[in-house]
Amino acid sequence: MKNFLYYGVLRKILSFITSIVVVLCGGIPAVPDGMTQDSYEGLKDVYKDYFDIGTCISYSYCDNPELSEFIVKNFSSITPEWELKMENLHPSENEWNWERMDKIADFCREHGLKMRGHTLVWQQQPNWMLYDENGNFVDKEVFYKRQYDYFKEVMNRYKDVIRVWDVTNEALGYDLADGEFKQGEIYKLCGEEYIERAFLAAHEIDPEATLVLNENGLAKNLVKQGYLAKWLKIWLDKGIPIDAVGIQGHSNTVSIDETPERLEAVINIIENAGIKNIQITEIDMSLYFDKQDKSFGIQDWTKDYQVLKYKHLFRMLRRHSDVITSVSFWGPDDGHSCLTVNGEEEDGPMIFDRSLLPKASYFAICDFKR
Repeated sequence: MKNFLYYGVLRKILSFITSIVVVLCGGIPAVPDGMTQDSYEGLKDVYKDYFDIGTCISYSYCDNPELSEFIVKNFSSITPEWELKMENLHPSENEWNWERMDKIADFCREHGLKMRGHTLVWQQQPNWMLYDENGNFVDKEVFYKRQYDYFKEVMNRYKDVIRVWDVTNEALGYDLADGEFKQGEIYKLCGEEYIERAFLAAHEIDPEATLVLNENGLAKNLVKQGYLAKWLKIWLDKGIPIDAVGIQGHSNTVSIDETPERLEAVINIIENAGIKNIQITEIDMSLYFDKQDKSFGIQDWTKDYQVLKYKHLFRMLRRHSDVITSVSFWGPDDGHSCLTVNGEEEDGPMIFDRSLLPKASYFAICDFKR
């Protein structure tokens, strides 16, 4: 009951503030009547002079003519949402599941789309490479050999279409209590060395590929920002081939911890560490604070606030287009998003609606004058 009252009061305050901000910002862009796929400019073309615009997709999207045409129009870069993660691609020593990943790769080849390899190492997932037949940890060198062979098989298979790899995903810790790195099974066996070895192996296999350290929660977590700054310096001083840092862009509309200003601070930290290739890898923006907040439903003021936040976000990203090379959404539209469970739950995190048409946020981020 206490939290319900808190959210109710907070929403009233934010609704009032938003109404004032909307007026000061010149209003919310109007969405023209009668919109069709032919009546607006593709987002990738709007941003062609700034950075690549990407989205994650599922293999099934490639077989949907309307959806695939929409994706090709608006995005220049594709990230497989699940198909390239080891849990699905190579779940056991003698099992490979290539069909779904091959479908996405062929889709990108056919349409001339760039592709991000996501991801080589994500210790949140089960990993058979760590264990022997009795379920005990193997020697870490056995693990590294298995991992190297896996990298080689996957990277060489898609070398013609994937030139950017998220080598590690979400490796850094969140707080002082749990330490500088997530305490997953790979870390328990190898320590932070596994990150260095992963980058060295990937570079040996494909020296020309762009290798990315992809991290989440950076904008809202000052402790994690400190870990990132510390370890980037250590790794770069040791010559570890980290070419780029990926900043996941998951957020909610009204969070005071996930603002464009805080994201900009992270960009500055990374650039000051010596990294000149920064990629925003997983943008979505929920209209809710959290699951409990869903009891209030979606209100008009939150939609307006989201439009303003998207506009401010992309204005900031354009300012840093000298170092930002790619900006990717985590889903092409509201109906194909993990936040809506592919359309089954109510939310509106993207700039395109469930009919694959632009929302006000699209027009806000495409207006470079206001």
